[in-house]
Amino acid sequence: VALDITDVRALDGLVRGKFAVLSAAPYHLTTRIAEAAKANSAHYLDLTEDVASTRHVKKLAVDANSAFIPQCGLAPGFITIVAYDLARHFDTLQDVRMRVGALPKYPSNALNYNLTWSTDGVINEYCEPCEAIVNGQLREVPPLEECDEFSLDGVTYEAFNTSGGLGTLCETLAGKVRNLNYRTIRYPGHCAIMKALLNDLRLRDRRDVLKDILENALPATLQDVVIVFVTVSGSKNGRLIQESYANKIYARNMNGHMRSAIQLTTAGGICTVLDLLTQGVLPTKGFIRQEDISLENFLQNRVRSDLRAAGAGMSYSVVEEIAPLLQRLGVRKEWVTSGSLAVHSPLSGECTARVPVTSAADTSAIIDNAHAAFLEWRKVPAPRRGELVRLLGEELRAAKADLGRLVTLEAGKITSEGLGEVQEMIDICDFAVGLSRQLYGLTLATERSDHRMMETWHPLGVVGVITAFNFPVAVWSWNAALAFVCGNSVVWKPSEKTTLTALAVHALLERAIAKFNAIGNRRAGGARRSAHRWPRGRRGAGRSSARASRVRDGLHRDGSPGRSAARDPIRTQPPRARRQQRRDRLPEREPRSGPARHRLCGDGHRRPTLHDTSKTLRARERVRHAGAAIEGGLRIRCCRRSARGPARSSGR
Repeated sequence: VALDITDVRALDGLVRGKFAVLSAAPYHLTTRIAEAAKANSAHYLDLTEDVASTRHVKKLAVDANSAFIPQCGLAPGFITIVAYDLARHFDTLQDVRMRVGALPKYPSNALNYNLTWSTDGVINEYCEPCEAIVNGQLREVPPLEECDEFSLDGVTYEAFNTSGGLGTLCETLAGKVRNLNYRTIRYPGHCAIMKALLNDLRLRDRRDVLKDILENALPATLQDVVIVFVTVSGSKNGRLIQESYANKIYARNMNGHMRSAIQLTTAGGICTVLDLLTQGVLPTKGFIRQEDISLENFLQNRVRSDLRAAGAGMSYSVVEEIAPLLQRLGVRKEWVTSGSLAVHSPLSGECTARVPVTSAADTSAIIDNAHAAFLEWRKVPAPRRGELVRLLGEELRAAKADLGRLVTLEAGKITSEGLGEVQEMIDICDFAVGLSRQLYGLTLATERSDHRMMETWHPLGVVGVITAFNFPVAVWSWNAALAFVCGNSVVWKPSEKTTLTALAVHALLERAIAKFNAIGNRRAGGARRSAHRWPRGRRGAGRSSARASRVRDGLHRDGSPGRSAARDPIRTQPPRARRQQRRDRLPEREPRSGPARHRLCGDGHRRPTLHDTSKTLRARERVRHAGAAIEGGLRIRCCRRSARGPARSSGR
């Protein structure tokens, strides 16, 4: 229905008889809609962040027969509900800091910003004074000031004062908190440019010009991200405690339509409040503040459930994210569901798993098993032990993203730190693989003749590794990778706060061990098969040469003698032995009479020409005739002299 809101009669006709009015109009039109709702006893809800409009709505609600619930969007709205829910659990409050931003996922201009919601709303919150509580006093602070930077999930943002984000929270917490403020989140550099436009170019006084510039220069986008970040500090049971809520919501395809994150969060907020009103959870008369709404009721509402099922809701469950991570990492379900030790995430305080606790008797049995494994593992050659560590490094590379995210969820590290810790594991595996071929020992001089002393390093045995929660996986790898290549077994006692990451690493190690065993079985099978082949010839015969020699020598495929081999037993011998036996069966050659063309040895063989490359006398003495093998670095060549020219090498 197209309607001119400034037409009071048309607006009354539209509102008459309706249960509720939801206003998504610009902030300067909300008061007219609220007046029409009161005149027709309809409930009123809006999305405005404007302070003056909210104060006018509050006055209208004093004697109204219906409920007036302004500021039902994201900020104020959902962030107000979250902040008050965190604050009410403290004995005394010190600081409440609220940060919200709707940002483009892929910024591409100097402002690092795209239009994701009302241009009028953006300009208004950049220009109007901001409410805050400073040192216990309610004050108005200028917008675009007190800009600070913070990092969330490895991304740097800036936050600065803007108007309207606190809603009515200043009145609610007056006298109860030392500092309360709200700031808008943007990418670094945005605040400085907007200050130049509004203050230096004085576009603060020409908002229509600024609106025209922004709408014609900055394209809108549906690919956005909404960031909600609330921090509350105060005392609990005599201790200074800080609690935080952080969440990112991304654009999502819903029911075949692409919806931006700010659309989902804003529409989800006001629709949830409307549903709570229709169910009788909220009062049906008077002014209702956002902090009067229970966070538990808000998140458990069916509207919020629908958004959460679609993956775009503001409520966030660490358990829902951890479950598929564990499955991809290979952690068995019974490992995290059948124990008595509860594991909690520092991000949300949720119980993420229940793992079994090892008793003293079980620990002794585990150590005994580790010692038995050590007795076998130390017999494996060091390069083969390095192969296992290499396979572990490959598994860590493939699972780096999942394992790094698990470190973030369980230990509370930012994403870059979680990924960096897994990279530390990969690096130490690479180092240990090289070390497996460099386990050198010293050779020591001794006074005894024909005697030498050698130094050999032996494995220690069972290596115990105890790790803390702040380095849940890297410290284990520093010890385990080196222990494995040195021939030791490892028993790991992780922190009770980070048991899931330990189980995930254990599952990855099991995958590496399975591949290691499979490679070992293939090599053993290959060795058994190659044992039946004849030794390779001087030029390195391959499979085709071995197959041809079997045919030539009259052998079957399995190596058994054929008919021709049965007639000549020599054919069943390897080629080199066969040649030697045939030479032995030849009669000795007598020296020729007359002018000799060949200089012969005393045993009838040609005299060799010796090219001694080792220059040692012992090697010369070993050579008895021209058919001798290569020993001591000697290259033996038989020379023959022809009548036509000088001696030539026969090539043998």
